[in-house]
Amino acid sequence: MIFGYFPTCSFIKGGKFSGSTPDEFRVWEWRWRALLDTNPDAHIAWHADAPVPALGPLNPILHLYGFVTRKQVMDDGTVCEPPDWAADDVLTVEEALPMMTIEAAYALFREEDIGSLRAGKYADLIILSENPLTTDPDSIINIEIWMTMVNGRVEYCAAGHAEVCP
Repeated sequence: MIFGYFPTCSFIKGGKFSGSTPDEFRVWEWRWRALLDTNPDAHIAWHADAPVPALGPLNPILHLYGFVTRKQVMDDGTVCEPPDWAADDVLTVEEALPMMTIEAAYALFREEDIGSLRAGKYADLIILSENPLTTDPDSIINIEIWMTMVNGRVEYCAAGHAEVCP
């Protein structure tokens, strides 16, 4: 299992991890692109250390953004650009979404119950303001979650979007 939320701000100069890895080994840090390319048949799942957010918030949009840009958004809205050694280690949305859905279900031995939409599975889903597959990677951070459904029940409906919430 791998994190999507990349702690970019911690790795840049002055960040809490900036001196933790010698320069010659930094290219080995969080190499998700190489992991996927080297292991195309592996089941690789996303995780976020829930329920204790030890590394980043639990917001899946921030994790998707981290997978596809390696950028980090701070609480104040500041965006930290990835250091040179990490900037090219991005995944596509098409690669990241399965890790966040069916592959995560596989890691829990629950792929027959959750992780994709199919008759007989729990209806766990979200409705987003935009399609992450067609949104510019830098704009993914602006996608809003309008509705969350767990086991076929609406658990969250964003204000002003009742039309998408059954």
